[in-house]
Amino acid sequence: MAKKVDVWISDIPRNSGYSLKFVITWDPEPPYEVRRSQMHRYLAGEFVSAEDMPNIAVERYHDSHEKPPKPITCSTYILVSEACKVVMEQFDLGRSHFVEIPLMRYDRKSQLEERYFILNIAEVKNCFVPEESREYELFANRPGEWWPKFMPSDDDTAMTAGALKGVDLWIEERVVDNFFLSDRLRQALKKGGIKPFSAKACRVISH
Repeated sequence: MAKKVDVWISDIPRNSGYSLKFVITWDPEPPYEVRRSQMHRYLAGEFVSAEDMPNIAVERYHDSHEKPPKPITCSTYILVSEACKVVMEQFDLGRSHFVEIPLMRYDRKSQLEERYFILNIAEVKNCFVPEESREYELFANRPGEWWPKFMPSDDDTAMTAGALKGVDLWIEERVVDNFFLSDRLRQALKKGGIKPFSAKACRVISH
């Protein structure tokens, strides 16, 4: 019998297989310090209002004629399709929310028909147990924060039972460039045809 998994970690934010071939930006662009501040707030799991979010995604290369992205991709900001959004909205997301963003061709004149949204994961838990986790190292530029040395494998990541409580989608306070989700949300995404979707099983321990 397969082992029951309650919590999953996703490496999509750092997995090159999910890199977005559109540049998510602002038009007009605010000053660099403003953009940098909003990005850091977003990555830290803070709520970022629609007014402070990027408002346009543009093809990265001239004449590339990119197809619509995968259901979930990332270029600092996580981008999801309408189908992915519909599934996620059926679960407890807390303060996390979606901001629609147009996908434009390189000339910024033609827009793809498909609807996409920036996903702002605005919920944070502190359930990661570094001393019980495998293949993790301290992140050099952020004291007290960790990240996997490689892409996570099943059971590499140890979590306290607190991960089973509350929202179904979150960022861990001490884990960089990954997000976490409940098994019920992962199963619904799978059933809804949201693939590929990179996620590895976590171990929930008493701690």
